Amino acid sequence: MATHDVRVLDDGERLYAEEIQRLKLLLEASSTLLGSLRVEAVLPNVVDLARRTLTADGYALWRYDAHAGSWEIAIHSGLSDEYVGSAAAATREDTAVVSFEEPIVAENIATTEWLTPEHRRAHAAEGTNALLAVALHYGGRVLGTLVFYYREPRRFTEAEKNVASLLANLAAAAIGAADLYEAEQRLVADRKFVADAGELLASSLEYEATLANVAALAVPTFSDWCAIDMVEDDGSIRRLTVAHVDPTKVRWANELVEKYPPDAKAAYGVPNVIRTARPELLSEISDELLVEATTDSPELLESGHSAGSRAPRGDRRGQRASLPRGGGRSAAGAGVPRSRRCDLRRSTGWACLHGHELPLRARERGAGGDQRPFGGGALRP
Repeated sequence: MATHDVRVLDDGERLYAEEIQRLKLLLEASSTLLGSLRVEAVLPNVVDLARRTLTADGYALWRYDAHAGSWEIAIHSGLSDEYVGSAAAATREDTAVVSFEEPIVAENIATTEWLTPEHRRAHAAEGTNALLAVALHYGGRVLGTLVFYYREPRRFTEAEKNVASLLANLAAAAIGAADLYEAEQRLVADRKFVADAGELLASSLEYEATLANVAALAVPTFSDWCAIDMVEDDGSIRRLTVAHVDPTKVRWANELVEKYPPDAKAAYGVPNVIRTARPELLSEISDELLVEATTDSPELLESGHSAGSRAPRGDRRGQRASLPRGGGRSAAGAGVPRSRRCDLRRSTGWACLHGHELPLRARERGAGGDQRPFGGGALRP
């Protein structure tokens, strides 16, 4: 009867074998991560690879918004929604300075001084007592962090820190590349949008038809909703057109503005933009703002939206209001690119108002009266 000798690996050999296995796993997964050009596809792959590479009780990939200076959990596993919300809120009040050059370690969260009391309470409620976080560096910027959470206090080995850092480098390369690709795709879409808008503006001498076409073009490429309001000679605000992919919502919006006409003295919204000639951008409409805006008509609370944008196009006599698309797109940053806002402002402001003013006035003078639809005074680009 044949026998085989079975040698038991000592601790050092076992740890070395585990590290080699992790490196092989990262190498095999690199093609999948780097081969995706969509951030939404990359993020779950990163968390899945983290779960297979390093054992933990929870995982989270945090994204850093450099424009807002804020942190949010983009995707997570093994964590409750309550913790995700409370931890993100706690970071907004955190003024501690932590270096991202090395892995960030909290072996006992309850005694970790660089975490705010609010953040420690969020961890206590979640039952997490240790964490290992590694920064996602790309192109001289920090895109976010990859964090491993543990229910019990833990001493992290150098091997665990090294593997986490390697995974973070791989994730940062994949996310950074996908960010660049999506930015380039948005730029292409922006240019096409402005070009198409220019063609529409040149296609008709009727300003109402032209602006209605621009509103239709904006949906859904630029936003979910688009409304254009004009100022009448008596100073009242008239809804020129509204666009949405769902015709029933267009009818609802028209009925709503008829039932609840805008208050010309309102401190925000289209009336404020018209009165001040200053753009108004809301990346998120809070519950507090909805309550304030509907004090006189509380039933309108049911009509609140998650994000909104209002900005003047041309001069203050014609206003275009858009609500950015859903799916997590913010009205700030990539959701409403600056190039698109500025180029479309120039297109609608100059080509529509100026380009159509002369034929309109010619017809009005022929009719025997000065009936300029945009009121009096000089028109400016």
